[in-house]
Amino acid sequence: PTELAEMLPRQLLMLQVAGQALGDAGLKNDDLLFTGVFVGAGLDLHATNFSFRWSIEKMAPLWAQQLGLDLTPGQMQQWVEQLRAAAGPALTANRTMGALGSIVASRIAKEFRIGGPSFTLSSEENSGLRALEVGVRALQEGSINRALVGAVDMAGDLRAVLGRHAATPYSRQGKARPFDKQADGSIIGEGAAAVVLKRLEDAQQDGDRIYAVIRGAGTAIGGPSGQFVPDRETYTLALQRTFQDSGVSPAEVSYLETEGSGLPELDAMEANALGDFFGAEANDMPCYVGSVKADVGHLGAASGLASLVKTALCLDRQIIPPLRNVDAVRYEWIRGKRDFIVPAAAQYWLRNRAEGPRKAVVSSFAVDGSCSHVLLEASEEKGRQRPSLLQQRPLGPRREALFCLEADDHDGLLAQGRRLKMLLAEFDGDVMEPLAALWLHEAGSQPEKEQCIALVAPDRATLQAEIEQLETVLRSPDELPPGLRDRIFYSVQPLGRDGEIAFIFPGSGNHFAGMGQELSTQWPQIYRQQDASSRYLARQFLPKHFWRPTLADSLHGDHNALVIGQVALGTAVSDLVRSFGVEPQAVSGYSLGESAGLFSLGAWTDRDGMAERLAASSLFVDDLAGDCKAAAKTWKLSSKQRVDWALGLVDAPQQAVRKALEGLDRVYLLIINTYDECVVGGDRGQLDQLVARLGCHLLPLKGVTTVHCDVAKQVAGPYRALHLFPATPPAGVRYYCTALGDSYEVTDQSAADAILNQAIDTVDYTRVVEKLYADGVRLFLEMGPGNSCSRMINGILNGRPHLARAVTYPGQDAVSLLLRLLGQCLAERVPVDLAALYPADRVDTTEASAIKQIFTQVGGTGFDPGAPPEGKPQPGATTAATPAATPAVMGPGQKLPRTELLAGEPLQTPASADPVIARFEQVSRQNLETHAAYLKFSESLSQAITENMTLQMNLLEKMVATGTPVPELAVAVPAAPIQEPAPAVSSQASTPQVQRHRMKLHLPEPQFDREMCMQFAIGSIAKMLGPEFAPVDNHPTRVRLPDEPLMLVDRIMTVEGE
Repeated sequence: PTELAEMLPRQLLMLQVAGQALGDAGLKNDDLLFTGVFVGAGLDLHATNFSFRWSIEKMAPLWAQQLGLDLTPGQMQQWVEQLRAAAGPALTANRTMGALGSIVASRIAKEFRIGGPSFTLSSEENSGLRALEVGVRALQEGSINRALVGAVDMAGDLRAVLGRHAATPYSRQGKARPFDKQADGSIIGEGAAAVVLKRLEDAQQDGDRIYAVIRGAGTAIGGPSGQFVPDRETYTLALQRTFQDSGVSPAEVSYLETEGSGLPELDAMEANALGDFFGAEANDMPCYVGSVKADVGHLGAASGLASLVKTALCLDRQIIPPLRNVDAVRYEWIRGKRDFIVPAAAQYWLRNRAEGPRKAVVSSFAVDGSCSHVLLEASEEKGRQRPSLLQQRPLGPRREALFCLEADDHDGLLAQGRRLKMLLAEFDGDVMEPLAALWLHEAGSQPEKEQCIALVAPDRATLQAEIEQLETVLRSPDELPPGLRDRIFYSVQPLGRDGEIAFIFPGSGNHFAGMGQELSTQWPQIYRQQDASSRYLARQFLPKHFWRPTLADSLHGDHNALVIGQVALGTAVSDLVRSFGVEPQAVSGYSLGESAGLFSLGAWTDRDGMAERLAASSLFVDDLAGDCKAAAKTWKLSSKQRVDWALGLVDAPQQAVRKALEGLDRVYLLIINTYDECVVGGDRGQLDQLVARLGCHLLPLKGVTTVHCDVAKQVAGPYRALHLFPATPPAGVRYYCTALGDSYEVTDQSAADAILNQAIDTVDYTRVVEKLYADGVRLFLEMGPGNSCSRMINGILNGRPHLARAVTYPGQDAVSLLLRLLGQCLAERVPVDLAALYPADRVDTTEASAIKQIFTQVGGTGFDPGAPPEGKPQPGATTAATPAATPAVMGPGQKLPRTELLAGEPLQTPASADPVIARFEQVSRQNLETHAAYLKFSESLSQAITENMTLQMNLLEKMVATGTPVPELAVAVPAAPIQEPAPAVSSQASTPQVQRHRMKLHLPEPQFDREMCMQFAIGSIAKMLGPEFAPVDNHPTRVRLPDEPLMLVDRIMTVEGE
């Protein structure tokens, strides 16, 4: 269809994105009579291409003079036509319509039969958010029931790039680095965004999927004229307007989607304004900072709405995104009573449910001095079922994957390997998770098989190498290449058939930066479940402390944070492992790990209560840590003496340590780790003496309190009360106490006693591990953080069949570690639910069909038609070479070659598989048929009008003949005199003679002639309207008439108003 072929690319893009938004909202086939369309867009520079074509007629004589050409009028006209052909296509009716500013909204309304208001708004970079604001107001006043809000810009046009670069420079590094010390601007971006708005009560009643709730929106405009940097007062005023009617405090906001321009002066203004506004009230929850420009670049008029879409998705998927490309923050983002964090990696959006839904603010400002903000809130409504894949995989498919080969003998395993190799050869891609899901779908899960080889691969090359090593694995696993030894798992005598599983929880001092952060984004459903059962989950995981690139030195002294943070991680990792069907028969903890084990398996459930007790207790503030008052009391120190407590690992057996402790009363044997390693601690001076007597090395430990010795007896009562909770042990699980070196029956009192007893005396970890082994445990899975217990268990059980492996520890990819643990469990024939890892509904078994695509050219080669040879232009000549035929519809895998289209050549647009484009083509064909019918109707109508006019003239003649007075007519005519022909006289005798009277014409003078109209268009408004309007000439933009050749206003007759 011609309309589609001649449509501007930006309008086509907006049409497609709008269709996708309506489809996502389930509105494609709904009645949209009371729906409005509001699109934010700036000037489409493609609409100005015709202006250059028109200017050629004026410019050609000048060019000819500069080139020394002496052309006849005929040659000049030929050359002008040649130049016009090279400059671009001629203006047609469709192209004229397409160049109108509001047509992009009208096309959407027409295509989807939307009956409400439809128009386009422009406010530079704020265009999208201003369109959103108009849509919100229309919904609030009740004039519409839905609003489709969009924004689009193809800001990569060289003209737009140069214009923006002159005002707000782009980055010369080619990276957008908001708030970074190396920031020097943004990068070029293009695109469109669209959202569907409804009143909240309507969306809830209709069961719609709600991404976010708009709680407020505000805009302010200010700053000096001609200044491209909005001032801080305007930015803050817009924030105040956003919050004034929302009922929300700025302290409740936990994410700021900023403008993030990457220009130092703009970043400084924004950082200071946001820091002061959101840091005025205290809140223990940090506020995270982001910017979409670091992800997709500067999208021009669509940038504000793109920020809103990103933030709405983050609220819906409960993910805090990273701010990319930030290596060294220029602004610390610490203002007043609140912490501001620039996240280096994605993380689950933790919150305290008791404090209400998650909230975020989207900010944008434009070169016209306008600033806009939108306050968003997460929806607590379940609504229409969300796609499980997006909820469970918010970051997309995982690159690394687990493959399980199961059989009863070696030949069967090798046959499975050959099948997997064939599947790999047919697989197109390097992300392994889709292939793993397909393999599980084809091979199935067969836990009853005797043997298993599990492969963990991050890419196809590694998987290929692992398959080639299968025979080596079966023959001699020790011969495997070092890089594959912890990726290929096979057990000659699997432990899982008869051996039991124990979940192991480590003690204090194993915390590390980012612990659990990656797992929270890869398996967010675990954290959602915990959020549903905890009112203050964020206070337990403490992301502002632990989910950072590095840990602050002060954190090692915050023992309350270390305790609750480690316990929280243990519960999350335990829940994650159990979600794959791996269940323990025994639970054992090392020091703090005993509490973590009780919470993780549900024997204790009041985690909020533990956090509250810790916050109110002095035990880990200055009794057993900090000033160590319990130690001072035990050692009977004076008020002026201070405790200098230190501890660490020594590579010496307990017998040697006990002997060396003789005569030292302020240093203790705290824990017996293995048969040749212990933890010792106490007064630093006596600790140095002990190490000297042992003649061994001391590895200092941080974050550990004065427990596992007589010192803790000073606070035995409060310590036991802290750990006294209602207990409901899970069925089929044995709990072990390190103080007893044995399992015990868990009750309210026995659990509190077990925790207290291990705190006031030396812990012998070897004894409890030996007991676990004697009771049948062969697989020791450490829930983390760290792998300290796995290391000790391997030392204690050295030489005996067992598996000790940790789920998460520093320095390794968290997803890879979990997959390797599951893979090793499979190899040991522990039942693992791989369907939970790769559900069947995510497997695409259909063959990919060739999807037709329509391509439209954006931009082109420079205008360089050349001069006529020897001063004589060649008729019909063109300077552009005719390109080879290139199909506009291309199949998958084909690349679009670079083409040079002849100017004026129509764009051939075949049918498209895109549903929006296909629908548009259908409507266009229907329009053509309708238009043909209209032309036929118009022809008959013209004939009827002619006959009617003849009848009226006959009646007029009869009136004159009978003496009936005829009224005089006053008509406005051009100022130039009119040469009228002499009155015609009828030659028919039967027709009365009619005397033709000249009509009296009143010719009032125009208030503004064409010269004044041109002043309004391209000149001074003061010259037209008077000196009182002179200030308007200083505005950077104002309402104007168009310049030539679109200037169709010849005069203005009257103006009314003040």
